[in-house]
Amino acid sequence: MQLGLVLAAVLATAVSPVLGCTLSLGTAGTLALSSDGTRLESSVAGGVAATFTVVNLSLGTATVTVSPPQLVAYPAGFGVGSASLAVAYSGSGVLGSVNQGYTGSTTQFSVPGLLSLAVLMNVNNRISNAAGFAAGTYQTRTVVTCSG
Repeated sequence: MQLGLVLAAVLATAVSPVLGCTLSLGTAGTLALSSDGTRLESSVAGGVAATFTVVNLSLGTATVTVSPPQLVAYPAGFGVGSASLAVAYSGSGVLGSVNQGYTGSTTQFSVPGLLSLAVLMNVNNRISNAAGFAAGTYQTRTVVTCSG
């Protein structure tokens, strides 16, 4: 089994990057196998969280939406139907912090205008499967958007 598994954060902006909200990917992240073999996760030993920065230079509050992860690559023989995917994230900026535990739902958080400047975020993905994982490469994608 390959443990150099990619967590891809797809970032999009919904307003002008000149005076609005922008998202910048720092690292794509890496999934690792849990000690009991039932989870591929970026927050276990050997895994690395994806990182991104939110910058809101608008006058108003921007809303960042984080979708649950999607499994975009996996080996033949893996039982996709029995897998459960979840995302967790945390971050902080000048005016506060955000902390979302693992969830399989779409979530949102607000970033105040101008004074917040940059919010640094860590994103962790998790694939759970009680039956374990077939040898091969697994890849997830979490879509993060910003509007305001």
